[in-house]
Order: sequence, then structure tokens, then C-alpha cells
Amino acid sequence: MIKADTWRQCRLTGSETVRLKQIINLLPFVADFANAIVNVYVPSKNEGELVLFATERPHTIFFVSGPVGGSLLDLQEEPLVKYTFEKGKSIHGHREIGTGADEASIVMITMPIISDHRTIAVVTIETTEETINSEGYGHIIKAATDLIEDTSRDYTEEIYRPIGETDGVLIADRHDRIVFANLAAQRIYRVLGVSNPVGMLRRDRMLTRHVTSETVKPGQPNEKEITAGGLVLVMREIPVEASGNPKGCIVVVEDVTALREKEKEIRIQKAVIREIHHRVKNNLQSIASLLNLQGRRMKAPEAKEALKESAGRVRSIATIHEYLSNRGTDMVDAMSLAQNLLNNIEAMVRPDFIIIRRISGDTFQLTPAMTTGFALAINEILLNIIKHAFNDNRVRGTIGLTITNEEDCHRLVVYDDGCGLPDDFDLENSRSLGTTLIKNFIRDDLGGTFIMENNDGRGTRAVITLPLDNSSREEVNV
Repeated sequence: MIKADTWRQCRLTGSETVRLKQIINLLPFVADFANAIVNVYVPSKNEGELVLFATERPHTIFFVSGPVGGSLLDLQEEPLVKYTFEKGKSIHGHREIGTGADEASIVMITMPIISDHRTIAVVTIETTEETINSEGYGHIIKAATDLIEDTSRDYTEEIYRPIGETDGVLIADRHDRIVFANLAAQRIYRVLGVSNPVGMLRRDRMLTRHVTSETVKPGQPNEKEITAGGLVLVMREIPVEASGNPKGCIVVVEDVTALREKEKEIRIQKAVIREIHHRVKNNLQSIASLLNLQGRRMKAPEAKEALKESAGRVRSIATIHEYLSNRGTDMVDAMSLAQNLLNNIEAMVRPDFIIIRRISGDTFQLTPAMTTGFALAINEILLNIIKHAFNDNRVRGTIGLTITNEEDCHRLVVYDDGCGLPDDFDLENSRSLGTTLIKNFIRDDLGGTFIMENNDGRGTRAVITLPLDNSSREEVNV
């Protein structure tokens, strides 16, 4: 992104600014395509000065560091750029970059950007002597300058994304004959039985005979994925035009065989994990049903209550596995999971009791490692509410849940409008199995804090505070 101060330093009209933005968007692609540093110079508002408006370095080759975009330069110190501004013509020459031991001589090719017969900017392509003398590099420079000169296309398109160092690059002329292929492209086509594609037509049977499938990406007619000779290749075709007339085509060939194999492995692993979670969930639900069945056969009230609570805990774990069976190893939405746990309490209350649920606030994402401890803690809090909050013969009660995302933590509050905590309640010294489990899950498993307190004379509230370390925030009202 170009800083506002840089724009203010330049003498540009509105239409010239639009033209320059087009070029800026194209620079990352051109830098990789040409294995070169690409600079854009614009006249400063100060007489005799230039603004190095933008600079892009390639991912495909190393260069020593140089001036950064936004720098002010003396026009006399850039003679090649000065010549191009004055004459409106391209020129080849040399310049020194770096200092001391890092000093190096590189080749500079300038290119004027002309609008209404005036040179509004100069683009320079700077690369090594070895690169400039490599076979076919003239075709690269020609295609790069044609791309920059073309004003008829949208350079924000996905096909102009940067080129990787292992990507193959082909250049075809206006007759669709391949005139250049880099080493990566030659390697790819050797696997397909072609020693060197240079000189062949792009649709030549020798180049396409091993293609077994071809898919065009939706909304991207210039990009397709093909399978050929055991390789999976993504090919993007970039038309090169001048004044609306076709001048050739650049083709970037990306070998994504290893990536697609890895994606396939991940899909299989996720499917296996989902199936495991699904089977575990079913088994846990069966166990919960057996515990409920056994509880109904018990005569001792304490035994019946213990089995009922155990069935609720098992059902909570089953809910976790149901979530994970749908998401594999992905993150879990905290609010959605808590809401499902709240829905599960129907099975824990007497049939004639009405529960009013109130759910509000934000949400955040739980890592798979956090999910079990989080769900079991919430479930124990709900069990405690059902067990103790509504023992005053009422026929209805409210259970609410809110999540608030703060700067350094997530705060989750579970509250009720029941009879409240006894006056002598002490969370730290409580011997209740439920509160002991809650403290263990929140403090040991999640690294959080937990308090229980009376809610201003209207029941109780349990407050869980979790650090942001292992979860990602998502501002969503439920």
C-alpha cells in the first residue's frame, strides 16, 4: 500500500493517479516474472527531485537492499531515469546498488509511462548481467513491458498473483507459438515426454496428449487445473496485448501434485476422525441411556440421583463428540457448544418443570484441546443449578448464559433466578464433587479462573474467565 504522504509528494492528475495504481498492482507479478527489481519513479513537486514511488523485489532471486518506496532522490543522481523523462524513450544501462562489500553492478532498463503525450512516470527493470544475457530473456522483457503498457485490463485480478520460484513460465507469440520456457517449465514438460516446448504451438498434440482431466476454475476463465502424466498442474494464461491487439500470451504452470496429495490425505484423515467421533458419540449415548434405565430401577434416592448425574455427564461428553464429528479437528464455536449443553438439561429436570433459557453476548473459538474441559465445566455448572437452585417447589425457573470478549480474556457467565447460595458457602473449601470438577476443568485444563456468587438476591451466577492464549475471538451476537 502506498502511503498518503508519497501521493502528496507527486505531480499527478486524477487520471494519471488511476494509471499509476494499475501499474503498482502489477509490480509483484512483473518482478517475479522478470527476476528483477521493478521501480516506479515520479517527478516530485520539488524541482529537480524524483519520488521513488514504489519498488518491488522478486521472490525468485536475491538482490542486495536498496532505496525504499517513498524516498526522495536527486534527479541528477539517476541519469538513465532523467534521460527517459526528458526524451520519453527507453534506455539500457548500468547502475551500482548497495554499499561496501555488498556493492554490485546491475543492468537497468527504463520504460516511460506516457499519458497525453507527457511522461508521467518511469518504470525501471533492474537485474543482473547474468540474467539479462540468459537465453530468451529478451522475450521476458518484451512481454513485461507490453503488460505494463496495456491500460485496458484490471490488474487486481487473481491471475496476476506473484510467481513462485518452482513455477514454470512459458511465453507464446501472437501466433500461439512458444518462444520461451524457463527451466521449471522444461522440467515439467520433460515429465510429460517433451524435451523442450520452445518452438511448439501451445495446443500441439505432443504437449496435451497426456492430459486426462481439465477443470476451469469458476469465475476464472484464464485459470484451469489439469491432470497429466501423473502430475496435477494449475495453469494460468495471461494475454499480452497492446492497444487492444493481441501480442501473445504468458502461461504460468504451477505443479501442485504434492499439495493435492496432502489435501487428499487430510480429507481422508478428517473423514476417519469424524467417523470415530460419531461412533464414540453413539456409544456414549447408549451408556447414558443404560444409566438412566438403571437409575429408574434404583430405590435409594441418593443412588437414583448419582446415576442421573452420571448420565448427564456422559451425555455432555457425547455432545462434544457430536460437534467434533461434524468439524473434524477444526475449531469449535464456544457459544454454540454452550447452547447445546443448555438444551441438554431437559433430560435432567422433572417433566412438569419449565425452564426459561436466556442466551446472549459474543462468541469465540475453542481449540480441540480446550473443548472437552470447557464443555464438562459448563455441564457441571448446569447440573449444580438443576440440583440446588429450584428446590422451593416452583414450577419454572430461568437459566441464562452470556459471553463477553474483553481485551485480555473471554468472560462467560452462567446464572439462574433460583434460591441462591447458602450464607456459609465457601467455593475453595467445598467438598461437592460438582464444584471440585468445575475447578479442575477450568483451572487445570483451561488455565482460567472460576467464581460462584449470589446474583443480587436473584439466584446465583458462575463466572468463568479464560485467557485469550489458545482461542480466537469472533464478535457475534447470538
